[in-house]
Amino acid sequence: MKVISDILTKYFDLQHPTSILMVDRAFIALYAIFTLLSKNNTKKKVLFTSNTCASPVYASIYAGLTPIFSDITLDNYLMDLDETSKLIEKYKDELVAVVYIYTFGHTSADIKLIQKLTRKYGIALIEDVAQAFGSYVDDQKTGTIGDLSVFSFGYSKHIDAGCGGFLINNNPYKYDAIELHNIIENIKHSKSNTEISNSYKKEYYKNRLLVLENDNNYKLFENFHIEYKSMYFKKLNPDWQDVEEKLYNFIQSNEHIERNDRAKRYYDGLTIPALNHRIYAPIVKRGYSVYRYSILVSELKISEHLCQYLRSNSINCSNLYLPVSRYFNKSKYIRSVTFSKRVINLWVDSMATDEYIKHTLNTVYRYFNENK
Repeated sequence: MKVISDILTKYFDLQHPTSILMVDRAFIALYAIFTLLSKNNTKKKVLFTSNTCASPVYASIYAGLTPIFSDITLDNYLMDLDETSKLIEKYKDELVAVVYIYTFGHTSADIKLIQKLTRKYGIALIEDVAQAFGSYVDDQKTGTIGDLSVFSFGYSKHIDAGCGGFLINNNPYKYDAIELHNIIENIKHSKSNTEISNSYKKEYYKNRLLVLENDNNYKLFENFHIEYKSMYFKKLNPDWQDVEEKLYNFIQSNEHIERNDRAKRYYDGLTIPALNHRIYAPIVKRGYSVYRYSILVSELKISEHLCQYLRSNSINCSNLYLPVSRYFNKSKYIRSVTFSKRVINLWVDSMATDEYIKHTLNTVYRYFNENK
């Protein structure tokens, strides 16, 4: 793993030799960070964006912290600056960390403004870069802005090795690197259990459909963090040689630029008069490293139906994001709910060739012509 650590140290231009810690999955990195922050600290709240996946939130709960949430902006699907700033001010004496998640590889200079507040009140700023390797903000690589950051080499991520990840400690004099290492080394892993994993997938997809029918069904998720805890602590064994090769290739080929270019081709094809008021296609901005190109359709029934139509035409897509904030309280998080009901994610990895993107766009055009 030393070679990987050296590659990352050079890529991120890190100055401290203990800045990088390798982990078997990004969840473990977050759990270690939250455990360190929780120790001997009276502050016990962590602020997340409301449309993240459950894994980061569960990591905070398992470490003895309490998650709170900020809604998103529908411009770029990232944490809403105004709402987040108000929440930091409101909970400044209780917040131990703010987790800024670069959803779908989008970035925003808002993180620099949030950072001013976290520094003012002694709150840790954690970057979750699981979906954004290669991105940057104001020419600064994401992962080097906050106090700590986490990255993933997991399934379908930018660098897909099936599992594995790392954390960057940008403030090792405040957040002890040896203690973080010891927390990781002493984690009690659960035994591999395929049955639990299969049960999670089955229940998630079943409950998701019920939630889309009735918001009150979010209560079906309220005990997931208890029922499936062992799944998150299952010991994984990354193929570090595979990670090294894929990491090197990603960096050398500037794959993040290729991903953005593919997303721009979707954008150009979807921002046409015939689709006005039927699809919102976000601009691909400088600094992005697009994970999925995520469009919003005008109605829930279109989202579900269009996804089925795309899949029937051999096109990969997903629309899985439920606002995890709703698992824990009754707050509406209106924009996150809107996002979850209307999002369709399109692939931008190497399989999205020019021909594939053209086929996807033509299929979308055909769908809306047939459903005027």
